Amino acid sequence: MTTGWRLHTYIYSETHTHYKNYIFRAALCRMSNLKVLDLRSNPLNGDIIPQIRCLPSLETLYLSSIYPNHAFIPALSALCGLKNLRALDLRNNSINDENIPPCLLRNLSSLDLSRNLLSNSPRTLAALCGLRNLKVLNLRDNFLDESSIPSCLFNNGSSLESLDISQNKLKYSSSFFFSGEIPSLLGELTALYSLNLSFNILAGHIPKSFSTMAKIESLDLSHNNLVGSIPPEIVQLHFISTFNVSFNNLSGSIPFENNFRTFDESSYRGNKGLCGMPLHTACTPPNNMPPQQDEEEDRPGIAESDFFFFSCIAVSYVVGFWVVILPLLVSMNWRRKHYAVVDSCIYICCNKFSGFLTRIKDCC
Repeated sequence: MTTGWRLHTYIYSETHTHYKNYIFRAALCRMSNLKVLDLRSNPLNGDIIPQIRCLPSLETLYLSSIYPNHAFIPALSALCGLKNLRALDLRNNSINDENIPPCLLRNLSSLDLSRNLLSNSPRTLAALCGLRNLKVLNLRDNFLDESSIPSCLFNNGSSLESLDISQNKLKYSSSFFFSGEIPSLLGELTALYSLNLSFNILAGHIPKSFSTMAKIESLDLSHNNLVGSIPPEIVQLHFISTFNVSFNNLSGSIPFENNFRTFDESSYRGNKGLCGMPLHTACTPPNNMPPQQDEEEDRPGIAESDFFFFSCIAVSYVVGFWVVILPLLVSMNWRRKHYAVVDSCIYICCNKFSGFLTRIKDCC
């Protein structure tokens, strides 16, 4: 007897008959030693799913992209009798928090719920706290926010090896578990080799505790709102081969030691404050000049400042104005002499202009 069996989509067409369903159900119950069953991307009726209970040795079950969802999802509770089930794939099935029976998750070591409709209801996600043997968890591309992820998932998750919560709505919050910055409890997951928190709304700093995840190979924190510097302790991750913190608000010098020498600028792009290798932006101030001295030399003097320049213009204007106007207001003699001079100037200008026009007329 083989340990795996794949059903192709042609087995269940849109015109399948009750007789064909009967043959399929009868065949399942004869395969008591079957360990892997792959039903991905097949049109299954809800009355077929309960027949999988005839497979007591089943360890891995693929049920992603099953259609129609409305017939398949309600029948999931019939799978609770699979005591040996360890890996379950339910991707892309329009599953929400109320559709997954907690009893189905009890013994799992690998669970894929990506591309579904999981949101804020704690019913199903709280059941994850009881999964002591869980090693792989994929919650990618759902509608989870910071209130949806129970902290016990990290407290009791010492065996967790791969965690993907990317493309959700995890964000900064002052009251829920993801508060201020990425939870430092993640550093306690010493068995973790892959962590993906990209495409969320996480703020705060990258915790220094990440340096304790000794087995980590892939770390993706890109497309968030992280601030501060990349902790230099992170270079202690000697097995890391994929690292991405692009498109955040990070600043400071990039740690460029050990395995981190192998990452190119694509791992850091979109962070205007980062500097150093492998970027082409040098960190300032230069090492040969003390920061305090450099700051004092760059500071403009009083005579060079814009405020001093515009203040001088304003004072000159006010003084000049009142030097001319004040005598005219105080003395009548000054006013008469002033206007006599003005009249004389006007008269002279008019005569000059009139003579100029006469000469032009004679020339023409």
